[in-house]
Amino acid sequence: MFSLAWTLARAGGWARSLLLAGCTAVVSGLLLVAVALLVLSDDFDEQLASFVRDGSTRGGVIFAVVLLTLPPLLLLDQAVRLGTANRDRRLAALRVAGATTSEVRRLGAIEVGIPVTVGAALGTGVFALLRELLGGRQDDSSWPGGSNYAIVPTVSGPNAWQTVVVVVAVAVVGTYVGWHASRAVVESPFGVTRRQRQPAPRPWGLALLALAVLLIPTALSTDHGTDFVAFVVIALVIVALVLLAPWVAYRMARRLQRRTASPTALIAAQRIMADPRAAGRAAAAIGGISLVSGGVVSFVLDVWGNEDSSYLAGATLVAIALLVGLLVAAGSMAVHSVESLLDRRREVAFLAATGMLDSELEAASRREITLVALPLAAGGSILGAVPMPLLTGDPLAELLLALVLGPSVTVGLVWLAAVLSVRAVRPWSRRAASPLNLRTE
Repeated sequence: MFSLAWTLARAGGWARSLLLAGCTAVVSGLLLVAVALLVLSDDFDEQLASFVRDGSTRGGVIFAVVLLTLPPLLLLDQAVRLGTANRDRRLAALRVAGATTSEVRRLGAIEVGIPVTVGAALGTGVFALLRELLGGRQDDSSWPGGSNYAIVPTVSGPNAWQTVVVVVAVAVVGTYVGWHASRAVVESPFGVTRRQRQPAPRPWGLALLALAVLLIPTALSTDHGTDFVAFVVIALVIVALVLLAPWVAYRMARRLQRRTASPTALIAAQRIMADPRAAGRAAAAIGGISLVSGGVVSFVLDVWGNEDSSYLAGATLVAIALLVGLLVAAGSMAVHSVESLLDRRREVAFLAATGMLDSELEAASRREITLVALPLAAGGSILGAVPMPLLTGDPLAELLLALVLGPSVTVGLVWLAAVLSVRAVRPWSRRAASPLNLRTE
């Protein structure tokens, strides 16, 4: 079975396998950083940032590092579904040859499990690179601005068994994603040609948002253990934004379809309504990134001019991490565009044959991405910008400024990421518009 799974993995293309391995390598490396911070003792002997040295704020750093694994995990989910139609045809052919449904699903899991396991093991190299770039130093003068940017401890770290646990856990999660993606292959091997239309997404994430709102008074109180409640509130909001992404995509597409006469907008709306969950998965990380981005803008406005430069140094590191996460999210949107083009190349070729220009097809793809990404970016940044000014002495002025700067900066960056992702897939777009795709397979 492993040899057959390896053959299927090679049929999916080396680029897909490298993308799967790269995603799990980043996730594994970040989790190893979190473990290194978790096992850091209070009597360490190295120069680290003040918010890492302080045991009361170290938990927030660990929580932030874990949250950084969300964009590559969502990109992993997108990469697994890259070329879904061709992948389903190969698995359906195995069903015709006599393979059972469980065997096909195991093959799909192993096919994905091979590159993700390799990537999880390579995560140790990512951890070593992060330790070299952001590791603590014995001499504080070796850092520009002191040790404010050193957040990865070098005197402590995950031991052998902790490293193995992280690698195995990431490999298992990646393999489960592959198994989950194979469940669309139904009992009949011909089911891939007669897919049932899925019901419209439901706003289940609103329940988590309501629960987060109910927990906010507890998180703002001064009782013991409220830091944990604050982390729970943030996690609930991020998960809610991820779950709401398909519903937001569907509702925005439905509203646009009713109110526009633009051909590119109608094409984008129809594509989203045909499969809103795929569009939601592509832009799901945008909500979480925007939530933190709005909080960073609000935090910088609050501590601007503070004598302790470690605060701004920490905000700078978070901003850099958010930009990297945004690039990963742009990659996820680009992978979604490639997946859409591969599955709808006959439709794209027909539109091109009827006279639609390449620029219009590209505009439709860009509209498809921004239709869900921009509302999530605006909503997430507003939710992130509100709490900090309410805790300051003059909340109204800072709140208004944060509500202007946070969404503006975030929405602008997300729009730029959408444009870059569409331009990155321009070769696939032109290939899909070829008249050769009009032939009946």
